[in-house]
Amino acid sequence: MRTLAYGLLAGTAFATNAAAEDITLRIGSGHPPGVVYAGLMIDFFQSEMTKRVEERTDHTLTFVEGYSGSIVTTSETLEGVQDGILDIGGFCFCFEPSNLPLHAFQVMLPFGTMDPETSLQVAQDVYAEVPYLTDVFPEEFNQILLARISDGGYNLGTNFAWTDLADLAGQKIAGAEDRRGRHQPELAGKRRDRAGVVVAGHVLYGIDHWRLQRLDHVPIGLGEPQAV
Repeated sequence: MRTLAYGLLAGTAFATNAAAEDITLRIGSGHPPGVVYAGLMIDFFQSEMTKRVEERTDHTLTFVEGYSGSIVTTSETLEGVQDGILDIGGFCFCFEPSNLPLHAFQVMLPFGTMDPETSLQVAQDVYAEVPYLTDVFPEEFNQILLARISDGGYNLGTNFAWTDLADLAGQKIAGAEDRRGRHQPELAGKRRDRAGVVVAGHVLYGIDHWRLQRLDHVPIGLGEPQAV
């Protein structure tokens, strides 16, 4: 369906003296290293940052790792960096629908690309056009957005054959909730199991309450579905 948007954040409070010393930073995520972005934090970001610090300064760098939710969960990373529990944290913007309601646009909007490089370039362009998406971190959460990372996309996998969306009617389908009830006031306070939005021609459907249902409207102001 689409690739997901993740952010790598750093707190603004840590600093060091000019004298050579070993700098210790706490880094982590609610996800394990097997998840693409968390693995990149270890394999690329940490190793590259360590190398550059040692090449360009008299300091050395040591990371205290807190992945797999050992320090913060996926929904605690933003506040964990803000409160100094972590110095650097990574998480999916989709886990902060209240604090960062605009940042998970690539998760929420239909018609997204499955190519991670294209998805990341789209995000870079949108962030360049909307400074708020970057500025909100130091202004409201005492941290800096270091990088945006694209991850694998969400797909619909089944153990039965199907060629048309009509074949999915009545089938049980599980998935992550979109966590955006405030865009649909009539659902406020009610149990919701919408897993995503899929497209059949020009008709939009939602996976709602374990069954594929045609949406009466499209979330987040995308306009009304068109009849085929």
